[in-house]
Amino acid sequence: MADDVITSVVNTPSDEIPNLTGTNSWTGANTFTQPIALSGSGRVEQGFLIPLDALGRGATAPTLVRLGNFAGYEFDIGDDGYFNFEVPYSWDSTTPIYVKIHWYINEAYATASGEIKWQIDYTACAEGVDTADGATAALDTGDINIPTTAKTLTENDITIPANVLAIDDVVGIKIVRAALTAGTNPTAKPTIIGLEVGYTMNKLGE
Repeated sequence: MADDVITSVVNTPSDEIPNLTGTNSWTGANTFTQPIALSGSGRVEQGFLIPLDALGRGATAPTLVRLGNFAGYEFDIGDDGYFNFEVPYSWDSTTPIYVKIHWYINEAYATASGEIKWQIDYTACAEGVDTADGATAALDTGDINIPTTAKTLTENDITIPANVLAIDDVVGIKIVRAALTAGTNPTAKPTIIGLEVGYTMNKLGE
């Protein structure tokens, strides 16, 4: 669209790049001293990695294991670990935030038609609020078939809805390998080798 592109640049210190106008646009300080706000369907998908250190400190902690160059935590049913993150200022507060779990298991589905289930318990707490008073809930992936090939890297998401979060909240997460709703547990145990938080940005440079 003609009104969605930069058509000119005014080369002065106070007006280096004009704001765009139109359905999908950005607005912000022309010299980029302030964040650029994205409008319409203009959005950026973003994510950040979570350190795995605290996974080994649960009430019933998983076991630290190594596969080649990958270190991770092997979860039996009921094992739990923890991590925290702060909701970014650039988050689009109309969109959910995703906890992305990267895992493998040294067993193929055909062995016993094995399934697993990941669950998170979360507490979202604003600054200045007693952490015990934050919004708390449990969410899970449902029963997941393990891959047909052993040790296949797999990703599953758990969605935290937008309406329970606010920008600058600190979110505490307990992650658990939960009992299946139905199905058969595999003989091997799944191992988490990566955790990531995914979200949608509506600002650049925040």
